[in-house]
This record gives sequence, structure tokens and C-alpha cells, in this order.
Amino acid sequence: MQTELSTPTQVQENDRLLRRALQANAIFSTICAALLVLAARPLGEWMGLPPTALRVLGLGFIPFIVFLFYMTRQTAINPAYARFILILDAAWVVLTPVLLLSGWLPLTATGKWIIVLTTDIVAVLAVLEYVGLRRYQAS
Repeated sequence: MQTELSTPTQVQENDRLLRRALQANAIFSTICAALLVLAARPLGEWMGLPPTALRVLGLGFIPFIVFLFYMTRQTAINPAYARFILILDAAWVVLTPVLLLSGWLPLTATGKWIIVLTTDIVAVLAVLEYVGLRRYQAS
């Protein structure tokens, strides 16, 4: 039985989807954080939430964003870190309906739509991360 070793080029090819999905997540999260911080007042009016809460949420994204950019700049992506991001994204997707249906937040209809659309994007990113992680671990 012959064992095939992965060359650096093969590893880079095999982690491409995972790396791109994580980079897309970092970019999307950066855009969301910037909007939450810089446009908190109009977003707050549209969503029915206090601008201060939106600013705090936006600033709370910073460690997540830094971690994502750090991960994608490494030569090899740590699968445990990628799994951690995937779990966070999946939790966001699973818990969003609970948040929306609970009535805990005084969201407007527009606010609910903004959250649903954001969650849809996070779900797509999570699927891409999952497929990318599977491919990466299979290599």
C-alpha cells in the first residue's frame, strides 16, 4: 500500500474554499460592525433598537473579526479554530429564530427583516465553512 503525501501546493488548493469562506465571513462581519457603529442612529430607528446597543454590538464584533483575519493569514488553517467559527455561525443561525419569536427585543418589521437577511448570509457562510472544512480535513 502506497501512501501519498500532500505537497504544499495541494494543501493550499485543499484549503482554498475554507480560507475564502472565512475571509468572506471576516469581510461581512467587518461591514456589519462598521454599519452598527457608524450608522447606529438610523439603524436604531429602522430596527426599533437603541443606538447605543447597536454600537456595543458592533464593537463586540471586533475580536471575532480580528480572529478571522488572523486565521486566514496563517500558512495552514487550524481545523479546531475553523470548527469554532463554524459553531459560532451555526449558533447564530439556530438562535436567531428563537430571538425573533420570543419578542425579547422591540424590533420593527424592518428590524426583523434586517436580522433575517443577515442570518441568511451567515447560514450561507456556515455551509461554505462546513464544506471547506470537510475538504480540508479529507486532504
